[in-house]
Amino acid sequence: MGKNKPTYTSYVDTGDFVVVINAKDIKVSGTKADQKIYKRYTGFSDGQKLTPYKIMLDKHPEEIILHAVHGMLPGTSWPCTCFRS
Repeated sequence: MGKNKPTYTSYVDTGDFVVVINAKDIKVSGTKADQKIYKRYTGFSDGQKLTPYKIMLDKHPEEIILHAVHGMLPGTSWPCTCFRS
């Protein structure tokens, strides 16, 4: 959020940025690689898409980081356009 900056305003995103360059090297512990499923919704009826972790790691490893960061943010901070370039 950038609360440590002198230009902080509660309604303006003046936060810092994180650049991930090695998302394909993600490791998970235990049986998460077999059990973890990422869900998304297309907006159409019966539009729920389920993607297993292993396929997500092969095709879109950066999306795994985005989902993890999304889970750590407070509910009012998402959607944020600063995640995708």
